[in-house]
Amino acid sequence: MLLDSPEYVVHPPVGKWMIAAGMWLFGPDNPFGWRFGAALTGTLSIFLLALIAQKLFRSLTLGAVAGVLLAVDGHHLVMSRTSLLDIFLMFWVLAAFGALLMDRDDGRRRLAVRLGRQAAASRTDAPACSSWPPAPGWGSAGGGSPPGSAWGWRWAPSGQRCSSWPASGCSRSSGT
Repeated sequence: MLLDSPEYVVHPPVGKWMIAAGMWLFGPDNPFGWRFGAALTGTLSIFLLALIAQKLFRSLTLGAVAGVLLAVDGHHLVMSRTSLLDIFLMFWVLAAFGALLMDRDDGRRRLAVRLGRQAAASRTDAPACSSWPPAPGWGSAGGGSPPGSAWGWRWAPSGQRCSSWPASGCSRSSGT
């Protein structure tokens, strides 16, 4: 977007907006307000990682261990308390990975339903219903927003790759 006024464009505006939200809540002169958005995002990322680990390992214990390990990690603690952009990028990339996991599970469920319908139709000699191409799932709806937000935090190439992967149908054709 081209503006008439000068702007510091090293980092896209999404990061500045999230830091500014804390400054709006607690005042621009309050150092807590500067750090509130990063602290909240760091705390949410602990819970998000625990949920993702629980979904990956199918174990409540391993999910809790992953959350505790991230909570006591010194680097994560410092990044989530100093109002730097790195914690926000990590959060949005982690959210994108969680959305891709949800898409994987949803795609498997929809595939099982479709194959069950085709098997039932072949037993009754009824015409098989085909739902190709598959309906958009979490990878299309939820998988594009988090990488897009990560792209808005930093000009990270990973955001572009993750957001274009579900839309291209690669997740469906690769069997995941």
